[in-house]
Amino acid sequence: MEKPPLPLPQHKKKIGRTLNATRVVSLALCLLTLAVCSVYIWMTQDTVAQLSFMRQRNANRTTPGTRKAIVSIEPWQTASTLLPMAVSAEEQDYAMAAERLADHDVDQAFALALRLASLRSRRIALTGQAQEIAQQVANLELVVKQDKLVVHQLGGDAPASDAAKKTPATDDSNDDLETARAQLSLDSGELEDARHNLAHFSGDNSDQIQQELSSYHQAQQQAQSAFHLATTHAVAAARQHRTLLMRVQSLRHQNERAHLIEQAAAQISDEITSLALERASTQKMLQALAAAHASGSRLEQLQDRNCARQILAIYDDRIAGDKILASVYAKWTAQIAVQHRILLHLIVVSLAWVVATILALILAGMLTQRLLEHFQLDNRQTHTLRTLTRMGLQLTGAAVLLLIVFGVPAQLSTVLGLTTAALTIALQDFVLAFFGWFLLIGRHGIHVGDWVEINGVNGEVIEVGLFNTSLLELSSLTSMGQHTGRRIAFLNSFAIRGQYFNFSTSGQWMWDEVRIGIPKSLDVHQVAAEIEQLVTEKTADNARAAELDWTRVARGSGLTKLAAASTISLRPTVEGIEATVHYITRATDRFAMRDKIYLQLLALLQEKQAKLTP
Repeated sequence: MEKPPLPLPQHKKKIGRTLNATRVVSLALCLLTLAVCSVYIWMTQDTVAQLSFMRQRNANRTTPGTRKAIVSIEPWQTASTLLPMAVSAEEQDYAMAAERLADHDVDQAFALALRLASLRSRRIALTGQAQEIAQQVANLELVVKQDKLVVHQLGGDAPASDAAKKTPATDDSNDDLETARAQLSLDSGELEDARHNLAHFSGDNSDQIQQELSSYHQAQQQAQSAFHLATTHAVAAARQHRTLLMRVQSLRHQNERAHLIEQAAAQISDEITSLALERASTQKMLQALAAAHASGSRLEQLQDRNCARQILAIYDDRIAGDKILASVYAKWTAQIAVQHRILLHLIVVSLAWVVATILALILAGMLTQRLLEHFQLDNRQTHTLRTLTRMGLQLTGAAVLLLIVFGVPAQLSTVLGLTTAALTIALQDFVLAFFGWFLLIGRHGIHVGDWVEINGVNGEVIEVGLFNTSLLELSSLTSMGQHTGRRIAFLNSFAIRGQYFNFSTSGQWMWDEVRIGIPKSLDVHQVAAEIEQLVTEKTADNARAAELDWTRVARGSGLTKLAAASTISLRPTVEGIEATVHYITRATDRFAMRDKIYLQLLALLQEKQAKLTP
């Protein structure tokens, strides 16, 4: 019978419930923040797609106490703002033409405003306080004229004669001249104030128009100093965006620029309509003025008719210029549409490369999997190779996609240098293992089948890979020296950092020994000599072969002659004398050689003992 699941402890339930609540709260806060940001971005999206001076104009409409300009310079502001946005030579031509037409329109607007102000100032009948200020202005003009005459009489402005140059001026005359000049400056200031007051009460705005005209000229000079000419044509300007991200950004900028140009074209259309209405109303006003002053002199009538003709001609010129400007904006919009199609073509090309890269990765993965199925490998090796190939393909695909989307980094050499340094530090063991592989496969390295000792581990080499070396472990060479069946792998960095011993470089020779006791009843020296002679005869071939191998290995090193002859040493014991014989043998034959020597020595001792027995 199936047992029900054990209930969780109460404290674990509380922890899980707390974590779930925290996760839900965090998710809710993130969603709320994202929603607020999205709403704010949607509400303020027009700030990017609207000209700055148009936003300022809209703000000024709702701001109380703001002084309204008499002449609007918005057409020139629009054209001068759009001029730096032109990204190709074709757009630059349209932008410059629009700026010239807008400048001419604004100049005509100032000329029209000045003519209308002059006409009104001649036809205004002053009454009340305005008439008093006009009389004050006339009196101050007479006073200023008298002050100038006094300064001239005192020699302040008149050219000095030769006699005057020779005669030095007295202190009294200098004081009178300075006093006259100060009085002239004071009366001139009062005259200017009176004129401003008269313009305010009479409605004459010529001074304000002149100030606005001066400000407009200063703005023109600043705009021309910051202007840079573009010389790249449309196709080249679009093709300079090499990456998908740059092309998408350029497409977004084109949409914003096209929207701004449409706003400018709409502004010009509204101005054409308003100018037509103003012309009709102004024409009626001029006809009314001419009818009201029909009784005037012939000269005044001719002046009024000439002024009316010039005013209406300015209106006609502005309307015609604005129509040309509207056509220029339309051509500019069409040019942006051409660039829009070019960028869309390039974006589709980039997307095609992205899809082709993904398709190539899928096909490469399928081909790699099919190739791995043909190799006779175990499941572990197959899984490892499949994982490595999949990771390699994914990294390669990610790198290609990043290059398509973001392009090559601007500081490619610096990025590659820093990346290489970081990888070298992080993967220094693998780097050393890779270079250690070149040492191991060299002449004095190790090869498959060699008996070696690496980091205190003895074994037979079964594989020398690119990064690691594999051994089949052996027991200690001084003991049995048999295989343990364990496979041990070492990074090849031990060839550079550490040390290793190769017992196969000289035929796998090794020193071995046998120990045997000599009884006291025997002649120790004679028996020891016979034991040494016996071992020497048995190992003579090995000794000669070992000497030849050692000489070959140490060739050219300048070492003394290497000897492999057997030696014997005697040590007294309680039972007699212990003889230890050292001899050279192959590592693979040492056990068989030791058995043969022991049998020969035992036979020798038995023979000696038998001779002593009666």
